[in-house]
Amino acid sequence: MLRSLRLTIALSCLALVCAAGCQSAPAPAMRLGTNVWPGYEPLFLARSLGHLPKDEIKLVEYHSTSEVIRSFKNGTLEAAALTLDELILLQQAGFDAVAFLVCDVSHGADAIVARAPLAAMSDLAGRRIGVEGAALGSFVFSRALEIAGLEATPPVAVEVDVSRHETAWDAGEVDAVVTFEPMLSRLVKRGGTVVFTSRDMPGEIVDVLVVSRAYAEAHPERIMAIEKGWFGALDMIDRTPTKAMELMAPRQGLTAEQLRAGFDGLRLPDSVENAAYLRGEAPWLVEISRRLGKSMGTELSPALASSLILPRGDAGDR
Repeated sequence: MLRSLRLTIALSCLALVCAAGCQSAPAPAMRLGTNVWPGYEPLFLARSLGHLPKDEIKLVEYHSTSEVIRSFKNGTLEAAALTLDELILLQQAGFDAVAFLVCDVSHGADAIVARAPLAAMSDLAGRRIGVEGAALGSFVFSRALEIAGLEATPPVAVEVDVSRHETAWDAGEVDAVVTFEPMLSRLVKRGGTVVFTSRDMPGEIVDVLVVSRAYAEAHPERIMAIEKGWFGALDMIDRTPTKAMELMAPRQGLTAEQLRAGFDGLRLPDSVENAAYLRGEAPWLVEISRRLGKSMGTELSPALASSLILPRGDAGDR
């Protein structure tokens, strides 16, 4: 009887061990990379409000967009906050990434700031201008030269990582810099003059959240969780903007008033606008992508432009 009891206990323990081993371990948290930019701040507001499940979504902040892209390419990140032109470049490089949310449309928050006495784009001919390489800065720089008619006598581009915009300015290494908020407000406070902004290229700088298509297909619930958290944060910004700015400003290194001014240079599409950008028979982002591709010297077919967007079915009924 004693042997029988021991055998029964042993078999029960073995069954428990087997059952535990058969249960699949939860998937690691989805790593979403960003750089410092007001348009991405609602993500961090959503996290502080508890709208993003910590065991499912991990926000990772980098000093520059270039670092975000590098980490996304090498698989350190599953998702990233990027500009639409950067998504197009990823696709052209053979990386199957797709947009699933439009964060913002820049309308003044990206700019070129010049040192006195320079006061206009025409004053920058032959001058040294700091530009972050392989990212949005290069695109803004080329478009600014085109719009200002400086292609024949361009400024001298000096590669300056966004983390060094302020130090390069203070050291006198550059006469101007292609930058964005919150560095934009800080450089203006140092006496800089804004000579070009994204208002001069309306609709061309669109910030999106992107994910590898394979990950989106495997984990649609993570995409839905980010969307829910994002729009929850936008709701707070809309209902109690003063409180929202107070919560977000410290991470940006700005006062609440400065951050509010930074948001004045952005449009944050709500859920209805996002649907128009990303869904339906003629989503706006397809046309924006084709126009943007043309300005980048790349003709995007409607099919290729459409492939930049995560199909609705891939992330469930959102």
